[in-house]
Amino acid sequence: MSETEDNFVQGREAWLERNQKQFSTIEPIVDTMGIEHKMLYGPSDAQATNLYDQQLGFPGSFPFTRGVYSGMYRKAPWRINQYAGFGAAQDTNERWRFLYEHGQQVFNLALDLPTQMGYDSDDPEVEAEVGRAGVAIDTVDDLVSLLEGLPMVPIYFNVAGSAPIIMAMLIAAAKIKGSGPESIMGAFTNDILTTYVCRGTWIYPPEAHMKLITDMVEYSSQYMSPYFYPLNIQGVYFRSVGATQAQELAMVIADALCYVDWAIERGLGIDTFARRLSFFFSCGPEIFSEAAKFRAARRWWAGLMRERYGATEAESMRLKATAATGGRYFQAIEPLNNLVRGAYGILGAVMGGAQATFIAGYDEAYALPNEESAMLGLRTLQILQEETDLTRTIDPLGGSWYVESLTDQIQAKAEAILGEIQDHGGVLECIRTGWTRSQLDACLYKQHEGIQKGEIALVGVNKYCSDDANAYDMELYVHDEEVQAAQSRRLKEIRSSRDQVAWRKAVDSLERAVDKGENLINYLVEVALAHASVGEINSVLEKHWGRFADPNTKVA
Repeated sequence: MSETEDNFVQGREAWLERNQKQFSTIEPIVDTMGIEHKMLYGPSDAQATNLYDQQLGFPGSFPFTRGVYSGMYRKAPWRINQYAGFGAAQDTNERWRFLYEHGQQVFNLALDLPTQMGYDSDDPEVEAEVGRAGVAIDTVDDLVSLLEGLPMVPIYFNVAGSAPIIMAMLIAAAKIKGSGPESIMGAFTNDILTTYVCRGTWIYPPEAHMKLITDMVEYSSQYMSPYFYPLNIQGVYFRSVGATQAQELAMVIADALCYVDWAIERGLGIDTFARRLSFFFSCGPEIFSEAAKFRAARRWWAGLMRERYGATEAESMRLKATAATGGRYFQAIEPLNNLVRGAYGILGAVMGGAQATFIAGYDEAYALPNEESAMLGLRTLQILQEETDLTRTIDPLGGSWYVESLTDQIQAKAEAILGEIQDHGGVLECIRTGWTRSQLDACLYKQHEGIQKGEIALVGVNKYCSDDANAYDMELYVHDEEVQAAQSRRLKEIRSSRDQVAWRKAVDSLERAVDKGENLINYLVEVALAHASVGEINSVLEKHWGRFADPNTKVA
């Protein structure tokens, strides 16, 4: 311990002793991660400030704790990509145009559940869900309509189960519009491992999905824009079912390492594909803990890429992350309070150096965002960029004894959880046995119990409650029940007018490629260009692999 640290420790002990009387009534604060937050931090609490070269460094340089790029927000602010998608393609196109006209440059697409799970809109099993929780996409024609009149901006596709099919349709749509895969920017939230634990929108068994994801990574590494990310790993869903920040980080890294291992087994070099991986974290109102999580994530990932896999290029070691706030943090009671929760959540993310952000609509507990709530989310992010001082300096929290201590502790806890996952057989085995879900369920129950007892405060819900908490009159989004019928008519017309010979040839080629175990992306593109539907394409794949049953029904 240095002389400065020793002096601080002695000084803090004396300070505590002098103030013992008033401090005796102050309870210790231990968060849901089990980290105790001291009343006062100093040089002895932050390992990173004592190991600057190894633990902090400079922005854009290993270990990237202070930011993945050298210029960070001084060069360009984080991207705003508000979530939007509902009804038919034309409906979402109108909302996108509205957001684009008001300053949004990146789009974040919600797909309806039938599309995500490989069903067509005219399938009687899914009639009630068509266009309800996102936009209905049946054929490449829907994607062409979705993009009508818009420039080629980055698009985030929120889909896992049918992601290879939708990616192929996106490439086909680009070709129809006169460009190629090299023009496509954006990302696919194609994290099937998280989906098995948190969402339920898988289709095939894990090994089949992992094969298809590896196909996407391999294809994009060869043919697509360097700004296209075929795999966006989803911490936000872990948080939605109860994960702490440390659990979220550990489970995301565990999933990411599993994807890396599959790509390497395919024969891909780490520096040919690692830059294609991106991350998506949730952000709640614990501003400093969220900021510390991003800093820990970058440092940990960079070390793993260099030390475990031998990456040599900086781009392979950069953990690039989107941040979102909403989900379980947004309450149905006094919903306007969610605007404030959203702003504070994103504040933590950008102070931690996120590359892109979005805020859920304040009405999320009730419905999809209406135009007003979508605009307020966009304006919140624009105010943070344009009216605050968040973009004036890089890593404003760097060197904070408190934040550096949190960064160290969150990383240490996440590393311990990763060790537990590996001790239980790895990610896939933990999915099969239900171990991961059991850990999250236990954490969620503990948090719910804390809310019920008032130990975890929710303003307006269990603290400072109002008698007219639900008096606010919201104009909610209303699902158009005619979408399903319109999509079904459109599908019927496409099936009757397409070139049946070309369609049959493309489907047969896909079937042969599946049987041979080839990379399927080119075949999926061809069958999409032949105007095959999501359901028709999925039926070929499902015939080969089957549809997987719920892996979380058995809990270890």
